[in-house]
Amino acid sequence: MSKAVLQPVAAHLGKKRLLIVGGGRLQQIPFAALPDKNGDPLILNHEIVSIPSAAAVVAMQRDRAARKPPSHLLALLTDPVFESQDSRLGRSTQRPRPLDPELVQAMRAFIPDSPRQGIPRLAFAGREAQGILALAPPQETLSLLDFDATRDAFLDGRLDDYRVVHVGSHGFVNHDDPDISGLVLSLVDRQGRPREGFLRLRDVYQIKLQADLVVLSACQTALGKVFSGEPLIGLTSGFLRSGAAGVISTTWKVDDEATADLMQEFYRGMWGPERLSPSAALRAAQLSLARKDQWRSPYFWAGVVLHGQWK
Repeated sequence: MSKAVLQPVAAHLGKKRLLIVGGGRLQQIPFAALPDKNGDPLILNHEIVSIPSAAAVVAMQRDRAARKPPSHLLALLTDPVFESQDSRLGRSTQRPRPLDPELVQAMRAFIPDSPRQGIPRLAFAGREAQGILALAPPQETLSLLDFDATRDAFLDGRLDDYRVVHVGSHGFVNHDDPDISGLVLSLVDRQGRPREGFLRLRDVYQIKLQADLVVLSACQTALGKVFSGEPLIGLTSGFLRSGAAGVISTTWKVDDEATADLMQEFYRGMWGPERLSPSAALRAAQLSLARKDQWRSPYFWAGVVLHGQWK
């Protein structure tokens, strides 16, 4: 892949920021891990951003100029409660809500445990959330954890005035019917009663965001239905269409612990002393993981991709 795509333009790359316009299956290639002419992963010398098309660059620049800057920094939704047997409820007499039949098939190959056996809690989502919140001023954040990480939070307008919207949960993709791809948010309330918690792509189309960045810290949120020469139809394109200037999403089943570390490094880059752009902060976070023995493999970091926002 590197020889086919990078070798013809190798003399022109230097250390520039790269905007990748991939067609078809190229949209699922982890360009960050492709070796350059020296055999180093491309991320070593380049910031990398995926964009839907060259025309989209012009449109995004125009939209960005007309965008009203949000007033607050961060809205964080993470570590939802999926079952009435969750330890955060204590002893519950409520029966778990049966999963929507149309979603069972989409989720079964996607979430590590079969949905028939319940949706597993993300073991490191809480640690990821606390690490991110420690970097942001409390008065500038909306923290929606556990039972408060709900589908309603997206649909009722609470997230409209935040520059960054971060979601830490499970994602699922249906390649045949992308409209039912989505995110799993809290499926029960504080009393253990079932609630609607599946945020489907068709719901995302109804959201109006002003966010500079939506971060989907969930598995395979960059995937969708492939049309030749067209952007993937999935969660990433849905959030871009909803008004987000950029989306960070994943191309495969990412490791929960590694992703928690990567996300903390990412936000530290953006909000720490260096004040890096999203593309520079993601590159720094990926390189930080690649230098650690336990996370050295590209599996742990190359599947996290920035779409749209490059400045």
